[in-house]
Amino acid sequence: MSHPGGRRCTIVKLRDLSGVLLRVQNLLRVGESHLALRTRNRGLHRELDRQLEDRVLERQAVLGRIIEAEQSERKRIAYDLHDETIRLLGALSMQLGVVRRKAPGYLAKQLDYVSELAPCVSG
Repeated sequence: MSHPGGRRCTIVKLRDLSGVLLRVQNLLRVGESHLALRTRNRGLHRELDRQLEDRVLERQAVLGRIIEAEQSERKRIAYDLHDETIRLLGALSMQLGVVRRKAPGYLAKQLDYVSELAPCVSG
């Protein structure tokens, strides 16, 4: 026995199923797109992390070179200052010796005292 509206009901059900299938296909496409984007994002994140690590290492190397240059310059300046000071003290000591030999009694004793201090300052 056939239902009077049976054929129409089947057609409506088929149309409904067709719409459901289209929605499922769309959802699958969206899911595939989402998965592809997530995969691409992971790759981009890995690349960005690698670039960031390279930048950090590069920055550390530059800072290391700057510190080495500063230390080298400090040593050079300290050496120059020490060398110049010793040279000046030596010249002063020689000049004091000359003046001491020519100075009268009291002044000569004062110059002797100053000359005795020179090794304390330079040494």
